[in-house]
Amino acid sequence: QEPAAERELATRQPTRPFASLSGLALLIGVVGGALHGHLAHGDDAEIVARFRNITSETMRDTLSKAAASRQTCLVTLDKLSGADFGDDFPDLPVDKLDEIRATISRGYELGEAGKQREGIELTDQVLAEHIESSHPELRNQCSRALTNKTYMLQQLGQLERVIACAEEMDTRYGEELSMSIQERVALCLGYKSAALDKLGRHEEEQAVYRDIIARWSSSNVIDLRRRVARAFYCQGLTHKQAGDAEAALESYARLIGREEDAKDVSLQVWVAKAMIDKASVLGQQGDQAGRAEVCKTLIARFGDSSDAQLRERVITASERLAEAQGLLGQHEQEFTTIRDTLRRFGNQMPEAQKARLTHRLGPMTLGRFARKLIERVKGIKH
Repeated sequence: QEPAAERELATRQPTRPFASLSGLALLIGVVGGALHGHLAHGDDAEIVARFRNITSETMRDTLSKAAASRQTCLVTLDKLSGADFGDDFPDLPVDKLDEIRATISRGYELGEAGKQREGIELTDQVLAEHIESSHPELRNQCSRALTNKTYMLQQLGQLERVIACAEEMDTRYGEELSMSIQERVALCLGYKSAALDKLGRHEEEQAVYRDIIARWSSSNVIDLRRRVARAFYCQGLTHKQAGDAEAALESYARLIGREEDAKDVSLQVWVAKAMIDKASVLGQQGDQAGRAEVCKTLIARFGDSSDAQLRERVITASERLAEAQGLLGQHEQEFTTIRDTLRRFGNQMPEAQKARLTHRLGPMTLGRFARKLIERVKGIKH
């Protein structure tokens, strides 16, 4: 139960060498538990050590999970009888792990119920007892607890503490093999950037975006792609607010170029947001043709989506397209855009936006009728 949206790892076919290594790493955990008493602990530890320098995210995550899963299997098989883990890590009884998980979950639930201070107190109990542990599963749980604490501090508006927690998260867990922990680190850096924005410390905020992009822009893990997409978008927005239009356009272009064909709806929303802002910047620069083109691209790309956030951006893009067409003197196209938008989305858009478009359409309909009437009269005279 983390404050992030439900996490879904991107699926990709690993290259052949890593496919075989991943299978071997997985066997470390499974066989290590199943053959407890038959497989020497030193043997599987040696295999893990052999592949520690592997850079594949799939392999790294599998190794990390194998280390924790193997120990859990051994403890379960021994019925808490003190399984021997060798010299690697201390024993972790299942009931103790369950207690830690339940405490973290209860803290999060309190935060979601508006009792953030009580939630933080429970989270701090776990951190005070276990944060210095080197045990893989305890590190996993403490990273979860610290992420939730950062989130609850953000809800309380304690921005300096948000920044401090995010920095501690990065210091302690930034080099972890586990992609789940990497996702939490990236999430906490997102909280940090939001806090810096609210404090008006925009140079530091931009440094966080650059850090996120540099560290995870090559990742195929879907949640990390979402963090990178947000970083590009917010980087562009901060440039835009600072009056640096070219830098803003570059950030938006990089995001759109990376994820324009993404199937994940969250990524599509970031792309659509970037397109809306890109069109806005082009309009401010007087490039109404460029503005119109971006809006048309957005409408073509996401116009059939059933997602509410994407539909909202499509409606906004349609209104902005009509504005650009009007400024370009393309009044027939402007009329068609507004009419079709009202027909298609009239019952789904905010009342204020619907009233605004309807108000614009009225005079245009009258003018259009008048022009056709004049043309007909001229035709009769001739």
